[in-house]
Amino acid sequence: ESWSGRVNSAVQGATEIFIDGAPSSEFSTRRGSVLENGPVVEAVAEYAVVANAFNAEFGGFGSWFTTVTLKSGTNTVHGKVYDYFGNDKLNARNFFQGPVQQKLRQNEGGFQVGGPVYIPKVYDGRNRTFLFFSQGLYYARLGGTGGLQTAPRADFKSGDFSKFLNASGVQIPIFDPQTTKADGNGSFIRTQFPGNVIPPSRISSASAKIASLIPTPDLPTQTNNWFNRTGAFPYFNTFTSIAKLDHSISSKQKVSLTYQNQWRPRLINSNGWGNFANVVSGLPAEPDVLEGFQLQTVTSQTWRLNHDYIFSARVLNHFTAGADRYVNPYTNTSVGKGWDKALGITGLPEDLGAFPQILFNGGTGLSNTLGLPSNGLGAQTRYSLNENVTVIHGRHALKFGFYHWRYANNSRNQSNTAGQFTFNNQQTSQPNSSNLNSWGSSFASFLLGEVSSANTTLQSTTGYRSYSYSLYAQDDWRVTSKLTLSYGLRWDNAPPLHEVHDQLSSFSPRSEEHT
Repeated sequence: ESWSGRVNSAVQGATEIFIDGAPSSEFSTRRGSVLENGPVVEAVAEYAVVANAFNAEFGGFGSWFTTVTLKSGTNTVHGKVYDYFGNDKLNARNFFQGPVQQKLRQNEGGFQVGGPVYIPKVYDGRNRTFLFFSQGLYYARLGGTGGLQTAPRADFKSGDFSKFLNASGVQIPIFDPQTTKADGNGSFIRTQFPGNVIPPSRISSASAKIASLIPTPDLPTQTNNWFNRTGAFPYFNTFTSIAKLDHSISSKQKVSLTYQNQWRPRLINSNGWGNFANVVSGLPAEPDVLEGFQLQTVTSQTWRLNHDYIFSARVLNHFTAGADRYVNPYTNTSVGKGWDKALGITGLPEDLGAFPQILFNGGTGLSNTLGLPSNGLGAQTRYSLNENVTVIHGRHALKFGFYHWRYANNSRNQSNTAGQFTFNNQQTSQPNSSNLNSWGSSFASFLLGEVSSANTTLQSTTGYRSYSYSLYAQDDWRVTSKLTLSYGLRWDNAPPLHEVHDQLSSFSPRSEEHT
C-alpha cells in the first residue's frame, strides 16, 4: 500500500486496510497506508482491494478498503530464502544525469518457514497446530544524484559583491538598508554600498560564523556550482519479524494468533550539503550540520487474535481482536550541540541547542537552505474488537455484529525551537523600484542580519483520544441461482476526539456561550 493510495478518485486517507481481520493503517499519519508498519510482500497470502459497494460489516471510512491475509503454516514444512539485489553497477545511466551515476546499494531479502508444530515424543501438531515465521531484511544506501545546487562563493561570504552579475553580465547593486530614507514622493530610497562591498564591521557575528561553515563551491560559477552530496536516503534499513500460530481446538473451534514487529532505522537527508560543512574553531565540530540530517527509527508492533466457533452447520461465530502500536521519533541530529551559545543567538525561549534553519528567497543566486527544524516524537496505539454471528437460513445468509475501536495519539513537538530565519533580496534592494525583485541579494541580507521573517515554536505535548462503536446487520439473499440481493444496516457512533489534558479549544459564532 502506497503512502497515499487512492481508488476511483477517493480523497487521500479516506480508506482503511485490514490485516488478518483488524484495521492496521497509520491512522493519524496517513489512514489506509501501511508504508511504515506493513508486512513484507513475501509473507502475504492474499491481498484484495474492495472498491464496489460493500456490505454493512465495513464502514466508518471512505468508498474503498483493502484486506490482507498473512500466510499460515500447513501440514508440510515449507521454507524460503530470498533476496532482491540492487546495485548501480547493474543500472544504465540516465541520459540527462551527466558523468556522475547515483550510488545504489540495496538488498531486500529474508527468509520464512512454515509447518506443523511437532516436538518428538512430546507433541504432534499435524492436522491441528501450525506455525509460520517470516523475517524480512531490507538494507539500502542511495547516494547523491550529483545535481547542481548553489553555494555562495568566497568573495560573497566575505561581503564582496563587486562581481555579483546578472545574466547580461551587469553588476547587481547591493543597497545599504541603514541608509533608508524618505524620497519626498511618499516612498523610500537607499544608497548602494561603495564598490558593492559590505564592510567587515557591518557583517553580523552570527552570520559570519554560519558563513564560515559553508564549503567552497565545486565550480567557479555564481550559481549551480555545488554538486548535491546526498541522495534520497544515506541509509535505510527495515527488519520485519512475523509469527503466526493457527490451532484447531476441536472440529468446532479454531484460534489464530499473529504478531508482527518492525524496526525501521533510517537517516533522512535534507539539503544536499552532505558531511562537508567546514570545521571551524570555536564552533561545534559537526560536519553534517548544514545538511540537516534527520534520524528516524520507526518501530511498530501488530497483534491479532481470531477465534471461530461453529455452533451448528448453520451458525458460525467469529471474533477478532487487534492491537497496533506505531512509534515515530524524528530527531534532528544537531539537537543538544550548543549552537545557540556558539552562534550567540539569544531570546528564543525554548532553544534546545540545535542549529537554526536559514532560508533564502528572491533575487539572483539563491543559496541552498542551511539546517533543518524537525524534531519530535509521535506514538499511536489502536485497539479494535469485532464480534459477529453468521446464520444461514434458507436462501438467506444473515450476519449480525458489533465493532469497536479505541485510538490514542501522543505527540511531542520540539521542531523549530532553534528558530527559522528567512532572508530576502528586498532587504538590500531599492524600495519602490522596478528592479526591487532583481536587485539586492538574499545572501547579502543574511550577512547584514537583515531578516525578512523569523519564527520559533514552543515545545508542546498532546494526547488525543478517540473511539467508535458500531452495530451492523447484513443479509445476502439468494433470490435465484442467477440473482443475489445484498443489503444491510449499519449504525456508527464516533464522538469527537478529546485531548487528555483538555488542551483543545474551539469557537462557535452561533453559540451564546463561546468556548
